[in-house]
Amino acid sequence: MEALERELSCPYCNNLFSSPLLLPCGHSVCCKCAYNLLASSGTSKTPANPESSEETDRCFSCPECKNAVFLDDRGLRCLCPNLTLQNIIERVKGTEAATARSSDGNLACEVCEKSPAADAVKTCVTCELSFCDKCLTAVHSRKAFVKHRLVDPLTVTVPKTPKCQDHGEEKLSLYCVSDETIICPRCTESDGRHSAHPVVELPEMYQEMKDILRTSVENLAWRITDYEKGIQLLQAMYQLVCENASRHKSSLFVELDSLISTLQKKKQVLGDTIDHERNEKLSVLKSHIERYQEKMDHGIGVVALGGMVLKEKDPACFLQTAAAVNGRILDVASPDPLHAGITEHFRPVNVDLGEVREVLDSLDFMEGEMPEDEAVGLEWDNSAVESPEQPAESETADYESPAPPEPDHTFKIVIVGDSGVGKSNLLSRFAFSRYDSGSKPTIGIEFATKTMKIEGKTIKAQIWDTAGDDRYRPIISACCRGAVGAFLVYDITRHGTFEHAQNRLKELQEDADDQGIVVMLVGNKCDLSHIRTVPIREARDFAKQSSLHFFETSAADVKNVDDAFERLMTEVYYSVTGTRPEDSGSSEEEFY
Repeated sequence: MEALERELSCPYCNNLFSSPLLLPCGHSVCCKCAYNLLASSGTSKTPANPESSEETDRCFSCPECKNAVFLDDRGLRCLCPNLTLQNIIERVKGTEAATARSSDGNLACEVCEKSPAADAVKTCVTCELSFCDKCLTAVHSRKAFVKHRLVDPLTVTVPKTPKCQDHGEEKLSLYCVSDETIICPRCTESDGRHSAHPVVELPEMYQEMKDILRTSVENLAWRITDYEKGIQLLQAMYQLVCENASRHKSSLFVELDSLISTLQKKKQVLGDTIDHERNEKLSVLKSHIERYQEKMDHGIGVVALGGMVLKEKDPACFLQTAAAVNGRILDVASPDPLHAGITEHFRPVNVDLGEVREVLDSLDFMEGEMPEDEAVGLEWDNSAVESPEQPAESETADYESPAPPEPDHTFKIVIVGDSGVGKSNLLSRFAFSRYDSGSKPTIGIEFATKTMKIEGKTIKAQIWDTAGDDRYRPIISACCRGAVGAFLVYDITRHGTFEHAQNRLKELQEDADDQGIVVMLVGNKCDLSHIRTVPIREARDFAKQSSLHFFETSAADVKNVDDAFERLMTEVYYSVTGTRPEDSGSSEEEFY
């Protein structure tokens, strides 16, 4: 989605962030871009080695807000890596922070510069990295690494969490209320910078900020609905202006044509006047439409980003980004009253053919006010989106992910259905092999990628999980544009979700702008078949009638999840490329 990509792009290089650094103003830039900005600022000479700590008295301007960024004697190393944003980027790129594997399936070294990387022999819990024998000797033989704890290669990477910038490997577990920043326990000791400051436990501030961001995201979603309504009103006005201008002009010309010899010149003048007034009205309306379209698109991107940030479970990672995201939400949701200042009506012409012919020479539009009509406008209630006190961003460990190979095809897949039918767990189970029995409803949209092989081709699936709440309808509609495949999900234990799925099918096909979209009807939670309310035959008959593929799945029991996704991707591949083999089976084949 373009709106989300804009939110995830560096304001300096306009590419997706790579190892983003968090600036004091709340914006982020790529690590390399920060060095380029520092070098071009002319404040001092940038060292050739980025790890050098001899940078002093340096500053550069944030490319987004132009605020000055001042660095201490650590140089750029005093800026915290934006770990939450990096995790989101990896998910968008399809390079989730999953365990790296070598060609033979073993855990790969995460430090090797050669490709492919050698097999890892140890994992350092302190460094949170896995090392091959050569890299382990080169790095951990130094005195500074003596206290690091080494274990056998882990089958799952250790989560990277922010560390205290002032006290090395200390974990961040407290929040300083005075400085609005995340700190470690040592920062509150007698010689620490925050010794006299009030502090709270990180989980307490995490929950408070999460509630604030959740409320802001939900309110912005409602505001986007208002934007959509405003655009519809302006478009209706646009059409009325066009129609009334045409009628007005035609009526005028009918009267004038009866006296064409006298009125020919006047006819042209009056017609041009109407055209000019019409163009002015249309120009104003068009500019309003474009402005609200831009606000809606921006809002969709920010809601998508906010929804993804809310998925972050690490308090420190979440807090470092939440305030900045919430600030963007407040910017997008700022009041912008819609008063076009025009109506669809035009000034009436003083046409009276009963008067003497000479009077026609003075024929012109009537002076005075136009007919009174209610102005098209939207009143914004800004109380729903308040501006809370923002906590400071946290500090994280810097790392950079390798670019994935280019796929042969990239397909956009959407998952739609009512809230609570298990859409997010289906995606999580397929993309990450995870299941969360206590998962909360999706806010706006969620995103993941998965790469697979079909007919010898590398296929990348960009999978968008949409919210089931109708308040996010404009976001869902925008998300479905350009989709070539879709999961239409219902809960086999709730018949109402199946009925709603039938209604959602038409909306899905309209939103996708392509009647050729491949849709799979998915009955989820088949592990609860003993309390099902949607018979298999009823769902199968609807799927056949609507030319849909059909599966019953269980994200909890991992039943048919991979098969359903792989089948949908295969059908999309055949549909897009037109290469369906004769022995591939009927497109109406069912699985349950």
